[in-house]
Amino acid sequence: MAITVRLTEEQETKLSELMKLVGKATKSGAIEYMIENGKEIIESESKFRKIKALEEEIKLKEKEIAKIKTSK
Repeated sequence: MAITVRLTEEQETKLSELMKLVGKATKSGAIEYMIENGKEIIESESKFRKIKALEEEIKLKEKEIAKIKTSK
């Protein structure tokens, strides 16, 4: 199936960057890569953000614990 997509200059630039990142020589190759791997990429990003948020929460709790231990 053929699809025609008209992209803005900004989207063209982003697509060119994406081609380099995913190691594809063509725009269609980069789009196919994203279609085939998009779900996993989005899930991984979501997990990463959750981990970072939890790590920040841990740091705050550790500071609270340290404060409690040093106060009388």
